[in-house]
Formats: sequence, structure tokens, C-alpha cells
Amino acid sequence: MPSGSVALQDGSAYRTWVRATDAAGNREWFASNGFSVRTEPLEAHEVSVRVPEAVPSWRLVTASWSGFRSAVGIKSYAVSATFLGGRTPLQVGPINVGLATTLHQLSSWMPTLALRDFTTQYAAWEAGVPAGQRPSVLVTVTATALNGRTRSISSATASVIDATPLSVPLIMPISLTALNEWQARNGSAGASAWQPVASTNHASMYAFAWSALFPTGATYAAYASLGTSECAGDLVSGIPLALNASHITFTLPGIPDGTRLYAMLSLTSRAGVVSTSCSAPLLVDRQAPAAPSFVAFVSSVADDEEDATGAPSALYTSEPVIRAT
Repeated sequence: MPSGSVALQDGSAYRTWVRATDAAGNREWFASNGFSVRTEPLEAHEVSVRVPEAVPSWRLVTASWSGFRSAVGIKSYAVSATFLGGRTPLQVGPINVGLATTLHQLSSWMPTLALRDFTTQYAAWEAGVPAGQRPSVLVTVTATALNGRTRSISSATASVIDATPLSVPLIMPISLTALNEWQARNGSAGASAWQPVASTNHASMYAFAWSALFPTGATYAAYASLGTSECAGDLVSGIPLALNASHITFTLPGIPDGTRLYAMLSLTSRAGVVSTSCSAPLLVDRQAPAAPSFVAFVSSVADDEEDATGAPSALYTSEPVIRAT
């Protein structure tokens, strides 16, 4: 056995000793804490690294993982991202994330200088992505056990990087009568049959519709809100909508007369990009029309002045004799 080395046995416990001798020849032994030799591998048979279908930016690369197992415990995880679609793959990492099992934003884990340098590097790499194509990113998670054993697992699919906003249909206030008629026809007339209205006299129900269906396949979520100013959503915020919805009716008792209501339609793409459309105002007007003012006059005609048809040819109007308000 070479001097200074010893063969340690797996599963055994050890302690190191140091002997100190001073100038006078006095000796003392000092012992370390005990430690065990554990060489079990880090298991990754059931590891799953999950990524979303799309993200809006490389900075917002997201992943979560589970399934790493170690008999001695996990020390830390590290994340690497490999970007595809350019002339050559581009990689960043590994980035130590401690014992976190979810990565919400890749850039938030990067040191300031590393973030600055990679931002420049990514911009140059992205310029080489062919026109009409979108880059994608694979995420690799490396687990390190307390005994130093490591295992790396990559996501089964890549997230597309796509910041393209959705085309949001125009949202408009419509009359409840038109909505009821449309529903009676099972929507056979289509949304194009709706016409926007400027006011309503209903006590508590306010209907809004949009000019077209949501973009097929690209829309991840849709929400409707209602407020007292444009795109505010201060009355009702974020009502989930079915992806094939064509209208919404808000029920809000107690809206004061004279209030202007604005609806907002929000669509979220599969990459998480939110796009909105805001309606024109819908005036709540429950006041009956004011009584008109009118004046009645008594008119006279000269008996001896008639035209060829026998009708009077001249009218002489007196001062008003009846006034109503």
C-alpha cells in the first residue's frame, strides 16, 4: 500500500487522527469527526424533466423536475439550456439552483456578468436562425448527491421560443335582445350578425361579444374583464372563457345610472404572451326620455285668396295661444 493512502471500504465509518508535537517534545492526538463511506449511485429511473410547449424569451425558460433518488441525499441541482435552430447549438450552464425543483426564469439564476455576456452571445446566435423559423430550447438537469455521485437528465421535448402576440378579436357591447335571438338560432347567424350598441337600460345584465373566434391552436387561455374605464377591469377581472366562446354576459346589480362600462378581452398564447382588446363604452341609461317642449299656434287664412286647387294661398299666423312644457 503506497505511503499516505488507505483503501476505504464501502459502508464503513472512519475517523482521522493527527498527532501534534511541540518544541519541547510534548505530543497530543487530535481526532476528526467520524465519516462514512457511501458509494451508492444516484438513481434516476423515474426522473421527469418537464418544460412548457413554448416560452416568449430565452430569459423565461421554465422547467420542473422530479424523480432523482439517492440513499445519502441530494446535495444540489444544476440546470443547463441548449438552444437549437441556429447554425450550431448554443448552450448556457450548468447553473446551480440549490435544492429547487422548479425553474421559473432562467435569467434570474444567472450572475450579473454572466447574464450580460450571454445576452450579447444569444443575440448574435439568434441572428443566424433562418427566416420563418423559431428557435427552441432543451433543458438538462444534473443532480449531485451528498457522496458526489451525479446524474443528468434532459427534457424529452424542446420549448419553442415565440414572442409573437395573438390577434385578438374586436370586443363590442351588444344588446341582450340580439343575444337572445342569436341563442334562439343556436348561433347559426354567426358573430358577424351582432351589431355594437352604445347604451343599455337593463338593471343588471351587460352583454359583450367579439367579432371572430379565437386563433385556433395558438390560444392557451382567454379571459374577460369589466371596468369603468378603458381596459381597467376594476369591476370584474379575469373571468376564464372557453376557447370556442363568442360572447359573455356580466351580471352586476347596482351599477349606477350614467355609468360607462368597458369590457376587456385577454388572450394568452402558448408561450405566455398576453394580448388584449378593449371595447367601446356601454352607457347605462335607465332614464325615460324627458318630456318635449312645444308651442301651439292659431292660424287664420284669408277667405278670398285661393289658388287653382281651391286651397288657401296665404296663411296668417297669430301669436301663440297655448304653451306646453
